[in-house]
Amino acid sequence: GRLEGAMGWMHGGYVSLLLDEVMGKALSVQKIRAATAQLNVSFRKPVLLQKEIELRGFMDEQQGRKNFVKGEIRDAETGDILAEADALFISVAK
Repeated sequence: GRLEGAMGWMHGGYVSLLLDEVMGKALSVQKIRAATAQLNVSFRKPVLLQKEIELRGFMDEQQGRKNFVKGEIRDAETGDILAEADALFISVAK
């Protein structure tokens, strides 16, 4: 499949995309319009394509226009963290 990487797991680029998206949504629900400035992803375990996953994004800290955000991808069944990220989003004019 298109999401599949070399090992039959979700490609790391898509894992990163999902984390970036869920962290952006965590800001959007707080009415914060911001662009990703820095994204750091840690791949803990393979994200298997046939298993249900849970995405979480939450604000960690805010300093002026800087929004420090965290995200996780978990195995929906076991709760294991499969990948996690921290990012810096910069608020943009409305």
